[in-house]
Amino acid sequence: MTFMEKMGLIHGYILGIFTGLISFLRSSRMFHPRGIVFGAEVDSKVLPNKALVRFSSGWWKKKEWPDALGISIRFHQDQKEQDLLFASFSSPLLLLISPFITNFKDYFGNTYYGVGFFQRGGRIVKYKINPKRADKTHGSRKQKLEHDYLQGASLELIEEDQETKGTQVIAILRLVERPEVDQEALRFSAFKNDFNIVPRGYLQYLRVGTYKLGQLSRPKSKKS
Repeated sequence: MTFMEKMGLIHGYILGIFTGLISFLRSSRMFHPRGIVFGAEVDSKVLPNKALVRFSSGWWKKKEWPDALGISIRFHQDQKEQDLLFASFSSPLLLLISPFITNFKDYFGNTYYGVGFFQRGGRIVKYKINPKRADKTHGSRKQKLEHDYLQGASLELIEEDQETKGTQVIAILRLVERPEVDQEALRFSAFKNDFNIVPRGYLQYLRVGTYKLGQLSRPKSKKS
């Protein structure tokens, strides 16, 4: 762990006191409180062929008001899991204005960014998601997403090497089912990395405390 990663870890727990309090008062996640989960088939040489994909609003529980949107992915195989988290803004510097630069009425109308660095195979990389839909849709954000799912929509996972700046599609995820998921029990973590995509840098370690304290303050799963 580098010095900056240690500082991110410390600052994250300090910030986590605030996020935990907000989660407790809302009785839900501080960010991305409501989500829609799909099962996906994955075409990839480096990741498992099954995944859960959660589309979520950034702040509002029910209203389609200006907002950042998010996609969380859990690749899974043989009790091993890899989580990757994405948001509809490319830099933390854009966080405050993200509701105004996001197409908040359409999940498939945005590019989603990992907003931080990762290490895979000895290389420092970044990731983004490029949604691909079959045709135009209408209706509410949820209705559009349901239509995209029924029409066989997919997500491209794109990796950018930070040294060469070369990019490649390392996975294509196709939405294929609507599984029954206990969303209170479904807790994503950027540090769940059984398939060796490892978060690096200050920003990633800032997430550790904020996520952990926020999750401790959320309601327990009703099925537990």
